[in-house]
Amino acid sequence: LDELSMSLRDFRPWLWLPPKLAHDLSGGLLKLYTLFKDETPSAFEWQSLDWRGLHFRNPVGIAGGMDKDGDNLLDWQKVGAGFLEIGTVTPTPQFSNEGVIMGRDTQTESVWNRMGFPSEGARYVWAKLAQLQSELRVPVFVNIGKNRTTENSQAHADYGTLLRQFANVADVFVVNISSPNTEGLRDLFRPEYLHGFLAKIQAERERCTQVPLLLKLSPDLDNASLQLTVRTALDCGFAGFVL
Repeated sequence: LDELSMSLRDFRPWLWLPPKLAHDLSGGLLKLYTLFKDETPSAFEWQSLDWRGLHFRNPVGIAGGMDKDGDNLLDWQKVGAGFLEIGTVTPTPQFSNEGVIMGRDTQTESVWNRMGFPSEGARYVWAKLAQLQSELRVPVFVNIGKNRTTENSQAHADYGTLLRQFANVADVFVVNISSPNTEGLRDLFRPEYLHGFLAKIQAERERCTQVPLLLKLSPDLDNASLQLTVRTALDCGFAGFVL
């Protein structure tokens, strides 16, 4: 019986699907699952916290990349997420990178991707959020990034566009310059770019909204670069970080 129980636990037929197909089907399957699930909000209140006027019913939510275009926001809320981070959203629609963009390693139970900010674009995602405003009861983080065709010297303009677009529907903005899959994006962490770039974004935020800004940090920063980045972001008025 023990052997049978272990065999059943190891029976995961979804691993028979190609990684990209499994990813593409997951949103629809989540919607199907929540059709048969009653929402019990009181069950989701644990280790609750308040930050900058926002109430987090629990500290576990979804990260950027899980629901890039906000297609499953109510479904994640229904299964108990304490907050929702959508995106990365880009000003105009763009496709994934070319070639193989996703794979899995069953031995380490991990998945990798090199999508490179595929997005339906700001207009699509904003309309989705605006439509759901009355039904969303958890904080919504909007993760924003530049289009891959935008030069780094003009990157602040893309981020500024997104701040203005989502000012009335976002609870928190996450400025994403950490992706290794958008060519040249991480160059914005370099000292000659960083302060001017972050200061321009903060100035635009102050013109259009009071929504706090978080900076998403690259996991590959060395210690000196990490300290410089954190100090620079705090000096520019950022409220925190995504690690």
